[in-house]
Amino acid sequence: MPNLYYGVNTEFNLVSKSHGRKELEFNEQFDIDVGLANKRLWFFNKKEALALSVFEGVSGRFGYLETESKDVSSVLQDVASSATVVNDDPSSYQEFHIYINSKNEAGVVEQGTFVKGCRVTSAPESITPKEEQHNQVSYIGAIRYKVKGAGIQYTRFVSSAPAVTTADDVTVSGSDNISGTLPYSATSINVTTPTTTRTYLAVYRNGTDVTTNATYTGSATAFSVSGTAVVFPSGTFDTTDVWELYTAYVPA
Repeated sequence: MPNLYYGVNTEFNLVSKSHGRKELEFNEQFDIDVGLANKRLWFFNKKEALALSVFEGVSGRFGYLETESKDVSSVLQDVASSATVVNDDPSSYQEFHIYINSKNEAGVVEQGTFVKGCRVTSAPESITPKEEQHNQVSYIGAIRYKVKGAGIQYTRFVSSAPAVTTADDVTVSGSDNISGTLPYSATSINVTTPTTTRTYLAVYRNGTDVTTNATYTGSATAFSVSGTAVVFPSGTFDTTDVWELYTAYVPA
């Protein structure tokens, strides 16, 4: 019998621009739709059409039970959830990311989904006299990666003085060839094309996407991820810097 996946065996995480990851405690729903624009081109003296399909990003929604928790509001606005009062101001919503890991019935993570570069499109909510309040956030995103046979690993690399510290922080070492260690070995996977592989899905430096420029051409040291070892370009890791990596990993 094939392995089946349920929400009760799935971890749902939101990642803000600079305050790290929050696992939603009362998440009730997660939907995602991959958008593709399709068209056919016809030509003289050809009875077959040329079919074209262009990727147009992703969209979806997630729902949650409204409680006293400040996690959703803090992630969407990139503020500290530890603040005594958090005002949910839609005009200050920031980019965020979503990733979920699903376990099989034996409790082993073997499916992961990462939605990169999300923005809120709407956030309806309602309350009635005799029903608990449920909220929903709709979003658009840059791309969706879904890995089979592995999970998504989020790691936050910091030096000596990051503005924000989290439970996911890994402190780097070295003064020139700066390096850090992943909790789990990164797995090489196909990205962009069937034949192109790399050991990371996305790389962020201080909240800025540097995935396609992570090698920093001209640096004496190139960015690399091999197994659990991560090497950062020389001269690009200041004491206040934060590098965030999304990798695929196979649980031991």
